[in-house]
Amino acid sequence: MSRVRQVLSNIGAAYLTFAIASVCYLIGVPIYLRFLGREQFGLWLTIQSVLIPLTLTSMGFPTVGQNMLAEARATRSWERANRVISTTFMFLIFAALVTSVLVLVALRLDLITRLLKTSPGLRGVLEPTVLLALAGFVFMVLSQVLRSAIRAFERVDLEQHCAAALAAANLGLGVAMLYAGRGIVGVAAAFAFVQFAGGVLFFIILVRRLPQLHLSARFFSWMLLREMLGPGFYFFVLSLSGTLIWGVDNLVISSIMGLAFVAPFAIAARLTTLFRGVASTPFTTSNPTITALSAECREGPLRHLFSLSTKLALSLAMLFALELLLFGRSFIALWAGSAVVIDRATFAVLVATLAVYVLQQPAFAFLTATSRHKLYARLCLLEGLANLWLSWWWAHRWGVFGVALGTLVPEVVLSGCYMFVASMRMSRLGVSELWARHAFALVPPVLVGLAAGMILRTLAGTWRGWVPSAALTAVAFLAMTWVTSTTAEERNILVVALGLG
Repeated sequence: MSRVRQVLSNIGAAYLTFAIASVCYLIGVPIYLRFLGREQFGLWLTIQSVLIPLTLTSMGFPTVGQNMLAEARATRSWERANRVISTTFMFLIFAALVTSVLVLVALRLDLITRLLKTSPGLRGVLEPTVLLALAGFVFMVLSQVLRSAIRAFERVDLEQHCAAALAAANLGLGVAMLYAGRGIVGVAAAFAFVQFAGGVLFFIILVRRLPQLHLSARFFSWMLLREMLGPGFYFFVLSLSGTLIWGVDNLVISSIMGLAFVAPFAIAARLTTLFRGVASTPFTTSNPTITALSAECREGPLRHLFSLSTKLALSLAMLFALELLLFGRSFIALWAGSAVVIDRATFAVLVATLAVYVLQQPAFAFLTATSRHKLYARLCLLEGLANLWLSWWWAHRWGVFGVALGTLVPEVVLSGCYMFVASMRMSRLGVSELWARHAFALVPPVLVGLAAGMILRTLAGTWRGWVPSAALTAVAFLAMTWVTSTTAEERNILVVALGLG
């Protein structure tokens, strides 16, 4: 299979997985709300927010390992590839042990209970739920090196197919636990089991599909470990920054306003996160290809890929903002119930944050795939700290609106401005050639989509009206984009990607 077709296959598989995971989430939320209620569901979301930062103990080694494996593959250095994957896995075992100790100490000192402000009726299920969720996160961390190895060999399609199966299994087993009366503890147990099964599955794929790789303690290298610590530290900073930017809002809301306020904000934020996943998938999927092209010093294809990526990011940002602002809140009301619909101002800020995030994806993909992310990592850490401080401060003044605004402002001022400059520096293209030209070409689709949406949104009060209204608005935007904003080359790529040619 040619590299282009493999990349398209990887992107298609990633979108399939994302679609399945999104459907599972959309199905699961109303069921979880029905069986757990707003407070327990908010507790489960907040426990995840507590544990996600503990994955930072991996120090960015999965990403560093993926880049190094891609480079080793490009140079056909299998001995180095074996050292990379084995050293990464041994380090992640150590990271998992550190994570477990931190959580156990926090439970023993009653820090988690005080942080979550749980009601007396929930304290009996808090500890077993946290411990089971911790086990799931440990298995998740350990399986990252296996997933990264598969991705590094540009077989993202294999990895994504397994991830799709695991998402469906997690939903099915979690719902079965709820119907069996196991409650939130059962949901956590289902999560832990699926993560363990996923690690086993990825290991089997690695052994069968990539026999050149050998995961063994005898390949562990202290010298390679020190070599990985440098770039790993900056990936760690990026992960820490991402946690501060995206992962602490539920904690801030829970600690200041209580668990009952978590669900409406988290559901709206999660909806925008689904769109973030749609936008980031083609960029993250192509990371190994970017790394390989960079290792081969092919500047022409890299520059062309960057320009196409920027145009794609602009198109997605405009389409997503249009759809969410017109139909997002009505979707939440129909899907999860009007009791968990967030106010318009907060939702608009979340949508704006999504748009800024999408526009950064081309530059982010190129920075991380080529390990040129040190300055960006420092800025992201500053952004994360600013987000935490502003969200905490403004939450006391404006509630959940302040939390959302505390995320948007630092993102625009810090990483947004830097990515705008970095994109032009990496592509060696000016503002007019890289941004203005693409943005101007998308004006007709935006106007047509907006006009269609304004006319159709009055019908979106029921599922029977919402589905065709949102779909027709998207079709109007995409059809006008196809006619006025795509080149013959881009149309050929899309035809191949859709399997039509």
